[in-house]
Amino acid sequence: MPRDIVIVVPEVPDVALLEKIVESADGQLHVRATRNGALSVITDQDGDMLLAITANSPILVRVKDEPNRLIPGIGNGPFWWLEGWVPFGAGGDAGLRLAEQFAAACGGRCHIAKAPDDE
Repeated sequence: MPRDIVIVVPEVPDVALLEKIVESADGQLHVRATRNGALSVITDQDGDMLLAITANSPILVRVKDEPNRLIPGIGNGPFWWLEGWVPFGAGGDAGLRLAEQFAAACGGRCHIAKAPDDE
């Protein structure tokens, strides 16, 4: 079962930026689009998923208080909301770093759901 992440950014995210981050992180990583381009999946050289993210299909959140109701501390809209998933373990740790780098590069933030043993 993967760990959920949410990224919020002030502008429509640039998918090419995600690809540049992946390329600079490790030459052995790959980005592929699935679900008719709606989902970007980053995999390692063995094809194992590190990160899946809705970079190509963000949701514009305009309702001011709803994001904080769903995820306390995430902030108030308007902003673009992207959802993602990373596996637990070393691959997931690498995926989390990529997600955080992408969020920061887009001027946003990344919220990471707590692992079951973190609670």
